[in-house]
Amino acid sequence: MSDYVLNNQKSDHYAPPRARVADTHASDDQTQPINLFSAKGRMGRLRYLCWTFVFTLVFGAITAIGMSVTFGAVFFAGAVGHPAANMKNFGLASVAGMLILFAIMIVGLIFIIKLLIQRAHDMNWSGWSVLALYATIFFIGIVAMIVMATTKSMVIFIILQIIIILISLIWAAKPGTPGPNRFGPPPPPTPLPVKIGAWIFIALMAVGLINSIISGLFISSKMQQLEQQMQQTRQPEQTE
Repeated sequence: MSDYVLNNQKSDHYAPPRARVADTHASDDQTQPINLFSAKGRMGRLRYLCWTFVFTLVFGAITAIGMSVTFGAVFFAGAVGHPAANMKNFGLASVAGMLILFAIMIVGLIFIIKLLIQRAHDMNWSGWSVLALYATIFFIGIVAMIVMATTKSMVIFIILQIIIILISLIWAAKPGTPGPNRFGPPPPPTPLPVKIGAWIFIALMAVGLINSIISGLFISSKMQQLEQQMQQTRQPEQTE
């Protein structure tokens, strides 16, 4: 192409651009880093289960230590000094301990909500779906408590609890979007230690679920036997 043609193209304001335009969409091979303390990004199923397991262990240990320190401080405050001052120190230590435990619970709740939001993003769902999850679980939990208080039926209570577990398992079982979605590229491949931790957590959850069902049915049968025995003891009194 001659210099004359090039100069004419440069001066032609209506000519189409000849420069290459870069692709602004993420490629299928691109991934985004994991940030456990952010509500942005995406997280796969196994990584979500593994970090939930780690969080449960760490949160349980911190809570146990906090409760031990709180009860120790309360006991020490009530055992040292003048009796009138002991009651004041006992009350202050109790309030301080409750505030510390409450703060630990809030921090833990924020962390788990961020994990749930990232898992929702991986399924191409809005983070507001986590609010719908908690609202549904709260509603079913209230219904379960009402049913337990009115009918004393452990079977219905267990069924409602299983429904809560199945709803929660959506976040752990539903696969993420293959490739990029509106929340960015997919997370990086899951390393082997994370996979092992996730499967250990799955096994523990399965054992806990089976144990809860068996224990609930056993308690329900024992409560029915106790009610029958109480009715049998009341019948001779009524005949007399």
